Amino acid sequence: LKRLVPQCSKKYIRRQLKAHGKRYLKCPRQRLVPVDRPYSPKEMFNTTSMITQAMLQNEETLYFLDEVQFPLNSTSDYAWYEKNDPPVYNRRIDTESLYVIAICDRQMFRAVQVHFEPVNKEGILYFMQEFLRSLAPQKSTLVLMDNAGWHKANLVVKSAVGEAIWFNVPRMYELNLIENGFSAVKASFRRRPVMEEISGEVAWLVGLFRQRDHVERFSGYRRNLIRSLIS
Repeated sequence: LKRLVPQCSKKYIRRQLKAHGKRYLKCPRQRLVPVDRPYSPKEMFNTTSMITQAMLQNEETLYFLDEVQFPLNSTSDYAWYEKNDPPVYNRRIDTESLYVIAICDRQMFRAVQVHFEPVNKEGILYFMQEFLRSLAPQKSTLVLMDNAGWHKANLVVKSAVGEAIWFNVPRMYELNLIENGFSAVKASFRRRPVMEEISGEVAWLVGLFRQRDHVERFSGYRRNLIRSLIS
């Protein structure tokens, strides 16, 4: 509305909406397809033990990898509703998105790659090869990732990078530290200025992963991961 009537202030627009009986409410987010989360106690024990031991070491030996989608036409978490209408999440049809592969340790994002199409096994293999090549040759490294089909493809697991992969407990996203980082980046991306070209969207997105603000937040991400391990 502000873009349609730039001569009016946001305060004035809000006041007029409220005068017409509108309410500004948070939309309840729900999964498109709800899923159960059964898990193997043995897998849970092994994974939480591995993460705990890695967190106690002084050197970085554990990294967290995942992919995330950034719709260029995303839905707001809040919306204006009529007085008697219950808030409903407006799930938009995805028309255009950016797809990101990223990896972090306990301190910061270490690498990020933007794709214009959904990530596939070839993309994961290339990303892992380039990242592992950037590390010290003698360094013992594990990369925790989920059980997506493109992660478990033979092209990936039977290559040299397969030795560095640790698969997370299925659907236990709380054990992957990078998920908290993604939430913060997505929140910042939704507040980006209007871009005329897709190249500007990409540059802005990469810049968000490199921002100092996100580096400073990693102490909070670590605390949240420890709470998840305990629970």
